[in-house]
Amino acid sequence: MLPEQNATVLKFQVGDGSNGITPVFKNRKDLLRFQQLVLGYETAEMREGITAQYQYQNRSSMTVKLEEFGKLQIWIKPTAGNASADSVLTPRRDSGSGILSVAPGTPLSDRIDRRRGSAGGFSSSSLLSRITGGSTPSYELSAQTSTFSIGKTTTASESRMPDPPLLILFLKRRVRNSETLSFLCITLDLETQIDPGGCNCRHSSNSCPTAVIRRKDRGYLSGRRFSTDDINGWNLAIMGAYSRSGQQSLESCKLPNLKIDFPSAEERSKFAKKLLKERVRYEGQLDAYMKDIRKLSSR
Repeated sequence: MLPEQNATVLKFQVGDGSNGITPVFKNRKDLLRFQQLVLGYETAEMREGITAQYQYQNRSSMTVKLEEFGKLQIWIKPTAGNASADSVLTPRRDSGSGILSVAPGTPLSDRIDRRRGSAGGFSSSSLLSRITGGSTPSYELSAQTSTFSIGKTTTASESRMPDPPLLILFLKRRVRNSETLSFLCITLDLETQIDPGGCNCRHSSNSCPTAVIRRKDRGYLSGRRFSTDDINGWNLAIMGAYSRSGQQSLESCKLPNLKIDFPSAEERSKFAKKLLKERVRYEGQLDAYMKDIRKLSSR
């Protein structure tokens, strides 16, 4: 899909066949709703007319410097019924015990470990939760945690780590007589921010159209990139939550920073406010998640 601001057309293809359908939507809102169903992410922000400058090391350990043009979106997992695949609890009942055993899930980020790792005396990557004998918990749990029945008389709880927002850039550049199309996906974790010292935005009186995104600790941005010179190979679904690993050639890349030039300072300001809002929302989800873990660990 070419995500134009007013686009109402989407080419949708199933499997590896050459045939597909091209649904036409009445407006862009309906198209983005369909995109959410296919990808598992809600589009929280769209900006176009951007120029992106970045560098990374490719698979051959060569440093690649690029300047590309295009559009961007901020993707978030829908709040209701968060369906992250990074489940912290995988419940099963051990024979003869009153304990619900769990298999360790994906470890929490270093950020969470630093903030919460020593608090409460429990491991944040796994949990032993007592079965509650048919009664429901007397405390409220967040959207990341669900309580369900196991058999006729017991209940258990499963908590899922929230997914960070994603910055998706739809980019192109001219190489010789053809255009190369690419996706660039950046994970917007709690350490990722717009650096006010990276451009001319330190003072409110300056009208700067540039945003420089980097990590607070000056580490590498976590990115994934896909590039092709075939418009039919520009598959948006490979960036979605339901894509199979290894299905397409997504290249992991570490970026020192990402510089984005917007058409105007106003466009840059709108983007910065939205990015901050989604980071605050994500931090709130993480806090709720960790509170749930504490509650469940005390059962």
